[in-house]
Amino acid sequence: MTKVIVRSYLSPTLVLLAMDWPDGADRKDFLGFAIRRTPPFRSGDAPVTIDGKKWNWLPNRLGFEGPAPEGHDLPTDRAPIQKFMWWDARIDEDQPGSKFTYVIAPVVGKPNQFGLVDATARASMCSCRCTSSMELAPTSTGRSSVRRPSPRESINCARRAAGN
Repeated sequence: MTKVIVRSYLSPTLVLLAMDWPDGADRKDFLGFAIRRTPPFRSGDAPVTIDGKKWNWLPNRLGFEGPAPEGHDLPTDRAPIQKFMWWDARIDEDQPGSKFTYVIAPVVGKPNQFGLVDATARASMCSCRCTSSMELAPTSTGRSSVRRPSPRESINCARRAAGN
């Protein structure tokens, strides 16, 4: 069995995870991926402690029984991501510059009974650092608002993070 193949792509406020699990093509019970992240985010479910670190399961708004209740998300260990790309958009304002570590594990079984595939042996870990922060910019009303980086700044940030 092979591990999940994962690559992260960065912007100053988002992390795109691209995933593949070659063994999944041969499994009729492959349901998707469960993804956890450290450091945890402030919103959503309370963090879980695994191996002495606090983690959050990335959220999903769609489970096997339909959408999550209004205003809520489902953790991916209970509602696996059924795609091969996923955005982590829960980078809190004080977290740019932080190192994020993700653990991605394949989920197999049936929609009403499933589990993570030997998470310690088959899961893959990737780490990345969002190196640019959002800036506060004054508005015409005198209040500050968050200034999102331009596309050029985002591309340069991703290149710096990738070492290019």
